[in-house]
Amino acid sequence: MQHDIYSLGVCLLEIGLWQSFLLWEDNLESPAPREEYLSKEDLAIKNPQRRAFQVKKRLIKLAEERLLGSMGQIYASTVVSYLTCLDAGNTGFGDQEDFEDDSGILVGVRYVEKILMQLLAMSV
Repeated sequence: MQHDIYSLGVCLLEIGLWQSFLLWEDNLESPAPREEYLSKEDLAIKNPQRRAFQVKKRLIKLAEERLLGSMGQIYASTVVSYLTCLDAGNTGFGDQEDFEDDSGILVGVRYVEKILMQLLAMSV
């Protein structure tokens, strides 16, 4: 479930920037990353964990630097919280035990409720 929250953070970042991270051009077989968002150097890192960490770091920096002025504090901090939801120090979703049932299984509905409450706080 947390990987879905991270993906939602990436989507909300693209929406907030009003631009996709990928270029979809007719002359290309597949989409290419936009260099202003995702550098070729970052994507060329061979170790998948290091590459994912570097891309996440870049996305967080984009959210912190570019969303605040255009989308506001609540939107920017929500996106950063979603992008860091897998980090041990993330407090945006509270204690993981709050999202477990008696058998210790994560309950997706509680995550969805938490996300919806954060998204509703952004309404104007």
